[in-house]
Amino acid sequence: MQEQKKNFSDAVSEGINFNSRTEYQNVAIDSTGISRTNPSHHYIKRIDRKKPVKDYIKQSTLFDTKNKTFIAIRVRAKPRHDIKDAEYLLKRADIQTTLFGDTAYDSEKLHEYCWNKGIQTQIKPRKNVKRGFYRRKQMKNYSEEKYHQRSLIESGQGGEKRKYGGFTLAKDWRAIRNEAYLKAIAYNLRLSSIEIFN
Repeated sequence: MQEQKKNFSDAVSEGINFNSRTEYQNVAIDSTGISRTNPSHHYIKRIDRKKPVKDYIKQSTLFDTKNKTFIAIRVRAKPRHDIKDAEYLLKRADIQTTLFGDTAYDSEKLHEYCWNKGIQTQIKPRKNVKRGFYRRKQMKNYSEEKYHQRSLIESGQGGEKRKYGGFTLAKDWRAIRNEAYLKAIAYNLRLSSIEIFN
């Protein structure tokens, strides 16, 4: 039984990148929170609590801005800084041209990683941070206009939550993780079916 669970989990993890295209030109990276409960407004009012208890898991995502599909995700039980999962995600995609990210990803280590891979970063610079050999190299080609393509990943994350819910009722960690992957796969497949039938 344990072996079956493990095989299913591995298959789900790999299934996110079901697309036959193995090279991605422009990719965005971001993270979002997924609530572990979905209490109704009536319930919150009934227990006389002004705000619901904040209990959520963190999902970091790599997103193909051209095809508007999820490439890779990583789910954590507890919040961690966004940059912690960047390299993990990038190793799961063959990015050819550009990586978009907000200021949370303005890290010298990430700029260096992308530079060595031939990837131009379009990452919003943090205020008053100018140090870093690779940061300066990457910033020479930074474009505020191009950076705004990053908003496509927010649209994708929002669309997935509206369609499949921004919460999970699962209690087991493996089930939570698998649910997150399956939602991303379903979102990708839905977009593919729309493209096929149009």
